[in-house]
Amino acid sequence: MRQSTEKELAMLRNRYQPGVLVVLDCMEDRQAPPPGTQGMVMGVDDMGSIMVRWETGSTLSLIPGVDTFHTEADGMEEVRKEILLIRNTGCTNMFDLPAVKAIARELDFTDLLDFLKRNREKYIHFIFMGKF
Repeated sequence: MRQSTEKELAMLRNRYQPGVLVVLDCMEDRQAPPPGTQGMVMGVDDMGSIMVRWETGSTLSLIPGVDTFHTEADGMEEVRKEILLIRNTGCTNMFDLPAVKAIARELDFTDLLDFLKRNREKYIHFIFMGKF
């Protein structure tokens, strides 16, 4: 695998932000999840690999140009991204909803705040399972 340029890395990081859903079409790796497996992007590393948490529990990264996959929109991308950003601060236990809400207010995460008003159970399920 060749080293990605800074411009390529910036493009990948913009397109595959944490929280984006991807679906695996084909990966030539004996440890690969089966085709059709859904995963959540956790970020893009300095080599240009897309770090994914697959619904199978695997964390095998995607290699653009080698593996085939597509993104899938479910309308929850912004909420997912905001949850991951709060988690990555390390400032609170993600089950401490008052603290999560306080951080969301501080960071002006209005999508997450609106979601938490209506969907406490879905939020808890996401924290446990990594999907809504």
